[in-house]
Amino acid sequence: MKSNALFNVGAVILSVAVLASCGSSGSNNGTAAAQDPPLGALNAVALPTGQTITPTLAPFSTFTPLNPGLAAYPNLTVSHAISQALSADGATLAVLTTGYNKLSDPATGKPDPNLQSEFIFIYDVSAGKPVQKQAIQIPNTWAGIAFAPNGKSLYVAGGVDDSIHTYALTNGNWSETGSAVKLGHAAGVGPAGTKAISAGLDVSADGSQLVVANLFNDSVTVVDLVKGSVAREVDLRPGKSGGTAGVAGGNYPFWVAIKGNTTAYVSSLRDREVVLVDIVSGTVKSRIALAGNPNKMILNKAQDRLFVAMDNTDSVAVIDVDRNVVVTTISTVAPAATMKQAKSYGGATPDSLALSSDEKTLYVTNNGTNSVAVIALDQPAPAVIGLIPTGWSPQAVIFNPKGGGMLYVVNSKSVPGPNPGDCQGYQSGCPKTSTIKQGYNQYVLQLSKAGFQSMPAPTSATVLAQLTAQVAKNNSFNYTSGTQEAQTMAFLKDKIKHVIYIIRENRTYDQVLGDLGKGNGDPSLAEFGKDVTPNQHALANQFFTLDAFYDPAEVSGNGWPWSTGARESDFGVKMLPPNYAGRGGSYDWEGANRNVGMGNTGATRL
Repeated sequence: MKSNALFNVGAVILSVAVLASCGSSGSNNGTAAAQDPPLGALNAVALPTGQTITPTLAPFSTFTPLNPGLAAYPNLTVSHAISQALSADGATLAVLTTGYNKLSDPATGKPDPNLQSEFIFIYDVSAGKPVQKQAIQIPNTWAGIAFAPNGKSLYVAGGVDDSIHTYALTNGNWSETGSAVKLGHAAGVGPAGTKAISAGLDVSADGSQLVVANLFNDSVTVVDLVKGSVAREVDLRPGKSGGTAGVAGGNYPFWVAIKGNTTAYVSSLRDREVVLVDIVSGTVKSRIALAGNPNKMILNKAQDRLFVAMDNTDSVAVIDVDRNVVVTTISTVAPAATMKQAKSYGGATPDSLALSSDEKTLYVTNNGTNSVAVIALDQPAPAVIGLIPTGWSPQAVIFNPKGGGMLYVVNSKSVPGPNPGDCQGYQSGCPKTSTIKQGYNQYVLQLSKAGFQSMPAPTSATVLAQLTAQVAKNNSFNYTSGTQEAQTMAFLKDKIKHVIYIIRENRTYDQVLGDLGKGNGDPSLAEFGKDVTPNQHALANQFFTLDAFYDPAEVSGNGWPWSTGARESDFGVKMLPPNYAGRGGSYDWEGANRNVGMGNTGATRL
């Protein structure tokens, strides 16, 4: 739903006293430096969600689209960046897209075989500032990407192709070496039509083994990187791994973090647990129950702490991996002093993490509030000390000590804008009464683009406070209704006895009611006017008509969650674009997982 809040985005926040005692993410011990860097440009963009983004506000922040530099399409930019990987020496950054990324020839409208792939963007970050060197096309992916410990190989999950790709640096360029390793799944677990998908992956400390999560097979595959073949597969479900059949566990494995050469930690999204797998024996050793959905995870250098982003609880779980217990949980929403209603706020949706070089600071992307939470770990009770604004739907953050300490953030979405030429209704084209002609590449998921943000990690308490204040403003953290709103709601509650909520999906007001004759409608955009929808027109004329009631979703898959729950899950953000592009995945947004009703429990559970 679109928020009632109105945003004044014309001025930079100047009053930051409320955060003066927040502390710092850097080495100045919470005191503002005499030469604090100036803030960047505000460049505020209003989102369909009612929020605002300001990704260039952080000092020296750059925010650019991902352009693969194709000779035939020099202006092409791509969508839905989802993951990043940094080489151990901090010199090479790889950014992975997992999205729609299917386009037609703009002149003919026919699918162009050169415009049907995902991309791996390679950046030289040896000096901190990113310099794009390559854009490698890959048929399909799904989030998984990691460098070998020696930095000489890059591994990428093949998504619906059920494979692992290996890239190596030769003569200054990264290129695929040999054929992709096939993981050998005939299909995913569940009804026919659900395909296997290789997702998150990690590499053992000695570089000899890779473990990849099989998202729709509830398993992980151990790949022998020396032989270039599958070594073994481990089913994560209790009924398949020595436990009791029908008991929840191991479903939707997403991310992998390997400790040393023997133990893999695997996040089970659906069952809210981290599964410990013995890589050598191929057995499930233990399970760690969590309060929320475990998303991406990272281990610290000593490998005695595992940090787990839990998107649906707005928090990070910190696990002691020697004892396999959760030792603390840290909220990622905002500094306590920033929010008047902090306890009631929900929807920050943390989904990725990075540690500073000294491991005193944890950076966490908040997908729901378009921010990076800066968490101080070097205090008795670790907590958020600041927020950094990002692009829309940040999906991954990397910290690089090069260049004095840099943050790299990729986000999934942008405001697609109008697409009047995408007339694909039952009338087989644009309305005959309209002057608008059908265009190509105007499908909403083609118009949404990814962004790449690079900035020095803020170290000044003053600057961090300013950035935090702007994030609070962007999200209306402290919005409170006034007397007029309270009176209006009281009147409505007294007068309205029943509400009939009719959802007509995938249609705008203008497409159906543009010819109603009242309200802010455009008759030229009416594809399903009064001759096609006489009943809806009659209802709109008989009862009150809302001509500015918005659902910020792009398609049905997130339209239903937004319409009925007023939010979109992080898994939905990740899965929807490739699913709509035919890159695998299941339609999990209308009461089913893998085409199985969510009412199935116990022995009927997959």
